[in-house]
Amino acid sequence: VWGTAGPGEPVTVTLNGQRQSVAADAAGKWMVRLADLKPGGPYEMTIAGANTITIRDVLVGEVWLGSGQSNMAFTVSRKVASYAGLVDEDKVIAAANYPKLRMFTGKSVKSDEPQADLQGQWLVCTPETVPGFSAVAYLFGRNLHQELDTPVGMLVMAYGASTAEAWLPRETLAADPLLKPMLDGFDAAVAFYRNHPQAPADQAPAPPQTINARPGPPPRQQRDPVQDQHQPTVLFNGMIHPAVPYAIRGVLWYQGESIVGGDPGVTLYPHVQNAVVAAWRKLWGEGDFPFYVVQLAAQANISNNPRVREGQAAVLSLPNTGMAVTIDIGDQKDVHPHNKEPLGDRLPRIALANVY
Repeated sequence: VWGTAGPGEPVTVTLNGQRQSVAADAAGKWMVRLADLKPGGPYEMTIAGANTITIRDVLVGEVWLGSGQSNMAFTVSRKVASYAGLVDEDKVIAAANYPKLRMFTGKSVKSDEPQADLQGQWLVCTPETVPGFSAVAYLFGRNLHQELDTPVGMLVMAYGASTAEAWLPRETLAADPLLKPMLDGFDAAVAFYRNHPQAPADQAPAPPQTINARPGPPPRQQRDPVQDQHQPTVLFNGMIHPAVPYAIRGVLWYQGESIVGGDPGVTLYPHVQNAVVAAWRKLWGEGDFPFYVVQLAAQANISNNPRVREGQAAVLSLPNTGMAVTIDIGDQKDVHPHNKEPLGDRLPRIALANVY
């Protein structure tokens, strides 16, 4: 539990009879770690300093982070996102009455500087709220909740068409000779845009091109590189940095459609993906927490090719990782397969076998 206060201000956090106190540092930042919490609730949590904040209906349980691109953002109902919707969405929605299953969906934010705050709210799982939930995160959380009979919270930080490097911190990219060219290109593009905002796009550094980019005329006006989800660091800064160090059990990662750099980019992709795993584990400081990748489903698309799936499988060389196979539940013509119920079964099975 963390926040801000006046420099040196004493802060006390109380939850279910446990009290932890700390003084804010010179910058006004403070954090406490609650120990030996058992699953349960709902509780009230109070944060008392110069003023007192009371947060009600707090649960203690298993929290997993879901991230990646549009197939993680893909909602339970097509009424929320036209490209989304589960095959049996009406049936799934009608049955979604799980008061001890919650989801927090972070607002999409791209930034060139690490942010401190994340916009969003915890929603209790009901037939009224579940249509806007990430389908993959919901199915995973629902099945885990049913198997463990314990509260489950799902944090969802996903952005459509995002590259893996967009979710990496600057420090990781700068220290890696294979990744630093991405950062250098981004910095050059940002500098040009800020120094020459009215210059035509054909004079600016070329933006990253994904392997499945549709051909078409180049834009006449420049686009702010910071607002391009194919650029490095921008989604880490806006969506992951403010979520660290929220206590999580593990990560679900569904990404791979957007890879830049042509053939060399596909070759580099396993290294980029594994760098995300290592960087996030280091930042959270919880050891080698579980990191489970969703394999791209089969589809008639240049990005859904065996080399990309092979690159995704490279995550298995790292400790405490897994990959959910989806090659049999895809849609040949749709990059967003709607048959996600089997995936909602496979991911929890990996977690139940290895974590619980």
